[in-house]
Amino acid sequence: MFELLEQALKGYDIKDFAKELINKLPEENKYFNAKSCAAVIFREDILNSINSLVEIIKKLDKLTESVTGELSVLITIMYFKKIKSYCLSDNVISNDELLIQLANALTCDAKRSELLAQQIRSRYKVAMIDEFQDTDPVQFEIFNKLYLSDSAKESGSVCYLIGDPKQSIYAFRGSDIHSYNKAKQIIQKNILPNGKSAVYTLNKNYRSSRNVIEGVNCIFSNIENENHEIIYNPFDFDKTSEINKSGIEFSSVLCPNEHGLNGTKNFYFEDERPIQAEEKESQSNYFIEFNESFSGKEKFRASIAKAVAYDVKRCLCTGYIYEKKEYRQVKPSDIAILVSSGEENDAVQKALNALGIKSVYFSDQSSVLNKKVKNNYFSKDTDPVISEEAQNILYFMEAMTDSSNASKVNKLLGSGLLCKSYEEYLKATDSEQFDEEISLLRDCYECWCKTGFLSAFSHYISAHELIRLIMKKSDGERVLSNYFQIAELIQNVSSSVVGANAQMLWLTEQIYNDKDSDLSKDEKKKRLESEQDLVKIYTIHKSKGLQYPLVFLPFLYITKDNTNKKGPLCYYDDNTQKKTLSLSENILIFDSKTAKDLYLQSENQEKVRLLYVALTRAQSANFIYSAKQITIKGKAALRAVMENSGESKQDLYKSEYFRELKLPGKDKDSTLDYSSDAFASGDPYTFFEEKKMWSDPCANKETKVNEIEPGSVHSSFTITSYSGLTSGAHGAKLKVVDEASLEDEGSENQLANTEYVSPMNGREFRFSFTKGSKAGDLLHKLLELLVSDDSVDKDSKDSILQFVYDNKKYDLFNLMDRSSLEEDGVISMANWLYEIIHAPIIEQDISLSDLTSQDCACELEFFMPCEQFSMNKFNEICSSFAKEQLGNIDLDDLSKSDFDGYMKGSIDLLARFTKNECGKYYLIDYKSNHLGNTYQSYSQKELLNRYFESRYDVQTLIYSLAVHRFLLNQDASYDGSEKAYDSLVGGAMYLYVRGVSSITTDENISYGVLNIKVPYETVMKLDKLFKGEE
Repeated sequence: MFELLEQALKGYDIKDFAKELINKLPEENKYFNAKSCAAVIFREDILNSINSLVEIIKKLDKLTESVTGELSVLITIMYFKKIKSYCLSDNVISNDELLIQLANALTCDAKRSELLAQQIRSRYKVAMIDEFQDTDPVQFEIFNKLYLSDSAKESGSVCYLIGDPKQSIYAFRGSDIHSYNKAKQIIQKNILPNGKSAVYTLNKNYRSSRNVIEGVNCIFSNIENENHEIIYNPFDFDKTSEINKSGIEFSSVLCPNEHGLNGTKNFYFEDERPIQAEEKESQSNYFIEFNESFSGKEKFRASIAKAVAYDVKRCLCTGYIYEKKEYRQVKPSDIAILVSSGEENDAVQKALNALGIKSVYFSDQSSVLNKKVKNNYFSKDTDPVISEEAQNILYFMEAMTDSSNASKVNKLLGSGLLCKSYEEYLKATDSEQFDEEISLLRDCYECWCKTGFLSAFSHYISAHELIRLIMKKSDGERVLSNYFQIAELIQNVSSSVVGANAQMLWLTEQIYNDKDSDLSKDEKKKRLESEQDLVKIYTIHKSKGLQYPLVFLPFLYITKDNTNKKGPLCYYDDNTQKKTLSLSENILIFDSKTAKDLYLQSENQEKVRLLYVALTRAQSANFIYSAKQITIKGKAALRAVMENSGESKQDLYKSEYFRELKLPGKDKDSTLDYSSDAFASGDPYTFFEEKKMWSDPCANKETKVNEIEPGSVHSSFTITSYSGLTSGAHGAKLKVVDEASLEDEGSENQLANTEYVSPMNGREFRFSFTKGSKAGDLLHKLLELLVSDDSVDKDSKDSILQFVYDNKKYDLFNLMDRSSLEEDGVISMANWLYEIIHAPIIEQDISLSDLTSQDCACELEFFMPCEQFSMNKFNEICSSFAKEQLGNIDLDDLSKSDFDGYMKGSIDLLARFTKNECGKYYLIDYKSNHLGNTYQSYSQKELLNRYFESRYDVQTLIYSLAVHRFLLNQDASYDGSEKAYDSLVGGAMYLYVRGVSSITTDENISYGVLNIKVPYETVMKLDKLFKGEE
């Protein structure tokens, strides 16, 4: 019975199927009798019940589809409303929303909209709109009101609309060919003062040779009857439909040169080129037809791709282009291959690689940092997966910032960056070579802090001679270019993202938070200038606007099948003249046409336009691949045009503008079919083994490097920072470590080794929270956002909890949950942040929660010039400042040499507290160092000792001068005098956040707070020192 029901749902006649089922039953069986079973099955009431059940199931399917469609539309509307409210609250607007609001303003209120239109026209009396075929309905409403309306004509405003409807191929971006047609209809009604039409047609092609032009004309020309009436327009795709026509009126394109030598390039194979190209037109449309039948895309792709690779090799070995009145051999850069998907590209590149032909795929999603993959088999969404080069750069950054961590150094040594074999890796990890590697990484880290990441990376690859090793790879040039491109991206943000750990976190965010990336697509796009000399592979969409001498079109006979499209569908309604959304695909719109029929019709018409774009990229020749029999699902545009055109185009390839291309056989006059066994099993080099492909004559020339005269570079010029000055320094008691370690002691290994204190609430969570630079980066980010966010109610724990949930994306390593015994680590973090911002830090009742966004300047960067900067005099200032704070203390001098250049840095927070008429500016720096598991570990005495041990005094002096100069430029009440300094500058405040809470010291401020103010006289000395006057 179940089998009968299943067949009924598939549309089969269940009586016929039941007969077949009974015939298969054994005649005798102890469990049932075939005749009695048949009698039951063929009972009329049973069959009727099955048919009724089928109808119910079908109705339920339609109802489910309808409800699902309605829900998806409602959710979409709710989503856009929510986004709009967020944008309004943040005072931002997207480009799309800007256009929608402008269109509404121009069309909703007649009087006000006309006034707005007049204002815009008065500023822009003439508008030229290129690529108008890509206009969407919203844009059309704007242009229509501004320049095509009656009032626009009366005002004397003029617009020029330039476009080609045959190249309208961006429906997925919202473009609408019907908007183009409406505009054209409006303009066609206008008659110019000279009596001529306002529509101009450019009917000459200056790109392609005559045979290419005529071949395209043959494919797209209208089919007429004896009365010269059009019975089929290829751009309509379907010749039977009388609604939703494409509106494209195709007329044959002309060649400006009647002899066919259009432009400057004509293509010939070696055995057919004339002595003078003027004597013989080049053959410009080659077709390659497979005799076998294909029923699967994969087999078809592989077979066609192999044929393409052979023909590309044939062109490179025996092809010539006539230009500038002489012949030259075809180069890889003359060739473009057009595909529709990544799968097609993979097949083509695999076949080209087998023949030793290098190629490059220009994809919109080709990023140097990551690539997109499906996150599961059923999902349409994609997740970014880190590229190998970006992963190796991260390994290098981690090893530099924590070179004492053996696991990180070993990870780098085993990475693809160093190209080591297993034996070489084992040798590199022995004691002597390993120590040398650590020493090199420390040198690189110093370069990083001093001159930036690019310098450190260059130093490392030079020390290991990696350029030579990488260039030995088949794709070595591409890989090396990717490495340096990533290094440049890091270098370029060094002024805004200060510090090694901050830059490492920034790169990680760019890789994994791709949607929120600070980088544009162009910045992340792979680049390699030499790739311009390779065979290029483009998607047809990407090729629009480009041209190449030889264009290969392998997959015009297969297409994406959209017949299974379900759910809400957009279609163009001829009656309302608008794009319409249907919640169900089966709703009847016109007679027997459903919403899905109209949707598919629009999709198919765009496929024809995409075909037109593909066929018009060639300057000299097209290579078109087809099959006599193909049963792949979905009808490609070229197949549809050929079949719907009847006999007039069935023999198209036999016309004078097309020529069948066959493989050369072993004998001079013999040929092979691409479907033959000889081709399928042939040696890739058999057919052209005596021919050589074009090679760059400059490739093997010796390259000379320009030398710089000794002394011509100012060797003392540098860009440094607090961390650069203190690198390798020692304090009064303890050895000073680098800034990254100071910021948060411990390493990534401590994630697993931390001794956790039972985190029952936010107060204890602070001591158990993971140590290390990653934890510090997370705390810095959360505090930076929280303090300056006015939308958060800082007196409400619930509001802060929601804030942490909203920003959990910054917890890239899941540190909150790993550090908390609460079920949700976000709760512990929210409690801790609440205590931090409400802790008294200046007086009993002044805290970070008193600040608003107007009081804060977060991550305030500075870049101060240093002229003849004397390190001896700077050391004297540091020593004097230390004695003022701690009395008899002897600091080691900083060992850096005198220099010229710039001092850079970034202040965590410059805040002005206005409560209780405080009115003072404080330079605030967050420290997440773990000094102990009690609040007494964060007392003033302990913090002051740690302050000088870590040489934060250098940071305070430099940053205080930066604040002084900043206020001189930004605050009119600050004149730089001692009085203004004392009344407006509160000093530097170091918040060791693990100790900051409501528990206070004898001074009525929280533990973990260290306030230090640099005397005015010292600031003036620093000012003179930086100017070279001290």
